[in-house]
Amino acid sequence: MSPLFGRGQDDLLPCVLVRAQWCSPSRDRYAAIAVRRTMGSDVRRIAQERGWLAGRCNAFMRVFLGGILLTLFDASAASAESEPPAIPKLELEWTAPDECPTRASVLSEIERIAARPVAREFRARVTVARGPSGEYRAHITMRVGAAFDERDVEGATCTEIADASALLIALAFAPESLSTPPPQESEKPSAAVEPRARTKLSADGSRTAPHRATLHVGVTFGLDAFALPRPVPTIRPTVAISSDRLLLTLEGFASPTVSETLPGEPSKGASFRLLGAKLAGCWMFGANRLHVGPCIGLEMMGIESHGFGVTQNFNAITWTPTTVGEARLAWTPVRHFEALLQLGVGVPAEQLVFDVSSTSGAERIHRVAPVTLAVGLGIARTWDFFH
Repeated sequence: MSPLFGRGQDDLLPCVLVRAQWCSPSRDRYAAIAVRRTMGSDVRRIAQERGWLAGRCNAFMRVFLGGILLTLFDASAASAESEPPAIPKLELEWTAPDECPTRASVLSEIERIAARPVAREFRARVTVARGPSGEYRAHITMRVGAAFDERDVEGATCTEIADASALLIALAFAPESLSTPPPQESEKPSAAVEPRARTKLSADGSRTAPHRATLHVGVTFGLDAFALPRPVPTIRPTVAISSDRLLLTLEGFASPTVSETLPGEPSKGASFRLLGAKLAGCWMFGANRLHVGPCIGLEMMGIESHGFGVTQNFNAITWTPTTVGEARLAWTPVRHFEALLQLGVGVPAEQLVFDVSSTSGAERIHRVAPVTLAVGLGIARTWDFFH
């Protein structure tokens, strides 16, 4: 062993053979001199150990790098799991008596049931009122994008109303909640909640609220003026269907018979009766239980006439198409029943003229006015359908 090295030849040989980074250049030079001075048997032994040392170094590096990568992966996974899910943007307008739960509690219940964020902005409005017999009623309107839906809920207590409203709103934009139990169990409201269809998805994957169609069947009692010689009462059976704001109505109408005589000759004249059918469309506006809107339609107005006391009696029905414009108001005092108020103006395509023949010649007894008026009060029963 050379005193210049301070260590044995065998200690330096690993540095020369594997070129480990901890060996300095000076030591590499001295190690090379030492190798040349070793015995032949020592050189063969070191050459055999070379592959073993290189393999140990490579294995060490693989384990070291693998540990670093595993540590980084676990840290990123833990960071992703710790991030809370995005809170859906829900605009909730809650109007209720003081004894009812607050908006914050209703919003918390909605988020608990939904248990996941939504893809689009969701707007909901709930108006709670107390009925005359002490029960609570809520009207819920929901909008996702351009889709619109509304519900009515009734319950014995305002807490039931709040829970039922939260459930309906949560299911409107998170239908997956029907098959996924909420994170915490709570007693479900016993309010009389109207059954609803599951929310459908549009072609682009965005949620749309289900559309509601309502069937209206009712009758209106009215007063018509300027179609006959004097105002007459009418009865108008009505069938209508509505979806969102659009309302289509089909109605028939008929009046009792009224008589008109010739001036100074009460025994001579004619009797008239109004009848016909009307098809109209309305665009309704409103909230809660009151809706109002303009209507426009086409009416086939017929006048049945019969002469009496004249030289030539007649009995015929004369028809004329009439353009009709109306204002319609609907009020829902109780669920599935509505009261109606209608005010309409008609413009006949032809001003019908009625003459009678007497001994003095043809005499005019009635002419339809260029504009007719009609007003009516009615009641209707409604049924809701979903599609």
